Amino acid sequence: MLNRSSLSQGIVVDSVRCKTCWLMTKSRKPMTKKQIRNKINSGDIKRVLGEIMISEINRAIPLKRSRVMKEEWQKRKTSWVKTLNDNLQQQVDKYRNRYYAYKATLNKSSGENSLRDKQHAMLEQHRLNYEQAIQIKKRLMDRAKAGEKIEVDVPIVMYLKGGGHGSD
Repeated sequence: MLNRSSLSQGIVVDSVRCKTCWLMTKSRKPMTKKQIRNKINSGDIKRVLGEIMISEINRAIPLKRSRVMKEEWQKRKTSWVKTLNDNLQQQVDKYRNRYYAYKATLNKSSGENSLRDKQHAMLEQHRLNYEQAIQIKKRLMDRAKAGEKIEVDVPIVMYLKGGGHGSD
């Protein structure tokens, strides 16, 4: 046992509520119609106040349904834009991966000058394709967000200058 004077003294507090009532917490969620009716019947809420609360709930129900349905339809209308963005991002990632993979192989290999020049030309082509893919994705997404209907599975290679295969 600790020998401290501050711990040996106890504090007694008088309260309106008993210990069990003190520990009970009130729910922060709004009451349902059934809970309000039960409180009216038990006498915890006056009948007039309970009826007002129930009428407020009844008034809010169609508004909430309307809001939820508008949000759902808005999601459905714009879901194709998200699908388009995901598809284009996958294609841009392929060009990015191709560029960085080729760059990594260049750092490992060493050879004669003519071969190195060809490799650097290919690296430059991969870099250009990657940058063009980023720009094409941005332009297509801007057009889609402006309301223009674009196929969700459009290949970026159709828009690349030089076909995107290293031939220019």
